[in-house]
Formats: sequence, structure tokens, C-alpha cells
Amino acid sequence: ISNVVVLVTTLTAMFVLQWQLTLLSLLLLPLFLLPTKRVGRRLQAMTREQMDLNSSMNTTMTERFNVSGALLVKLFGRHDQESGDFADRAGRVRDIGVLTAVYSRTFFIALALVGAVGTALIYWLGGQLVISGTITVGTLVALGTYVAQIYTPLTSLTNARVDLMTAFVSFDRVFEVLDTEHQVTDRPGAVDLVDPVGEIELHDVWFRYPAAADVSLASLELDAGGRDGLSTEASEP
Repeated sequence: ISNVVVLVTTLTAMFVLQWQLTLLSLLLLPLFLLPTKRVGRRLQAMTREQMDLNSSMNTTMTERFNVSGALLVKLFGRHDQESGDFADRAGRVRDIGVLTAVYSRTFFIALALVGAVGTALIYWLGGQLVISGTITVGTLVALGTYVAQIYTPLTSLTNARVDLMTAFVSFDRVFEVLDTEHQVTDRPGAVDLVDPVGEIELHDVWFRYPAAADVSLASLELDAGGRDGLSTEASEP
């Protein structure tokens, strides 16, 4: 919101000072807007790939980097293969991270370069107007300052849109989990249980453990909500 307010107020002041140079500064506006969608989609795809690679590598670390996982790898003689697979995954994570950072920084530098070119044009054409006596030096200096102020919020708004598009990838990952279908589902026509009531019945059950003799429960019935206690000492003569 603050960037929009700064942009509107600064453009108003520039139109009051010199509307021709203000229109010239706005000619570069498409250079801020047109690449945004393309760059945003590219960074969005790269971010999604980066998350998938990180997920794959984390899964490998969880399954392999523990005692049971190491024993399993050693048991099947897959040490070299597992090491190579993990190195490949780690390399892809590194490469996509570097590529994403380079792509993002290049886009930011390009926007800054457009702003610098716009400021240079204002000073060049404004200087011609000062020489011809159309505007004063003070007006030119004020316009140059205002141009820098409008390109700064434009750059911020453009980057905000790109960041928003990449942030949607995280929401997609969350919705993938929320939309995952249950592996265990009811059969078609299954009856919903309303206030289910159950009981437990044991018939001719016995058990034992080394410190005690055989224990026979004979039969046992437990109603819903009931409690019962079992003790081997009670069965001793």
C-alpha cells in the first residue's frame, strides 16, 4: 500500500512540474510489467522443482541415515549405488538453488538498470529543456529525484508479484497433502455406525509367561464401558 501511495503522489507532483518529461518516464513502464509474468512463471516452476528435489533428498536421508537403514543397505550390498544416488540428488538440489538465485538476481538487476536508464533520459532531455529555457535547473533536479522515487516502488511492486507467484507453490504443496485421498475407504453402500455399542467376549483363553504357571481365563465378558482386572496371583493355589 505504501508503494502505491508513493507512486501516485510522486506522479502527481511530476505532472504539475513538467508533464512532458513525466510521460517520458512512463514510457519505460511496460519494461517493468511485461517480463514479470514470464519471469514469475519460470521462478515458480524452478521453486516447485526445488521443493520436489528437497523432499526426495529428505526422504532418502530419513530412510538411509539411521541404523536400520544403514544395516539394510549393507545387507544388500548397495553402498556404492546408494552413495551415488544421494550424491546425484544433492547435486541437483545445489544446481537448482544456484540457478534460482541467479535468475532472481538477474531479474532484479535488469529492473534496476531500466530505472537507471529512465533517470538518465530525464536528465538528458531535461538538460536540453534547461538550455532552451523551458524549465529551470531546480525543476530538472526535482524531476530527477522524483523519477528515482517512482522507479523504486515500481521495482518493489514488480518483485512482490514475482514473490507472490513463487509463494503459491508452497500453498500448492499444502493443498496436495490436504487433497490426498484416503488409502482405506468404505465399500459402496456401507452403513454408517450411529452410537456403536460393543462388548468383548473371551472363551477358553489361557496364557503364561516364564515367571508364572499357566493361567486360564476360561471365559470372560466385558460390557461396553466396563472395566476388569486380571492377576496371575489370584490363580495360584
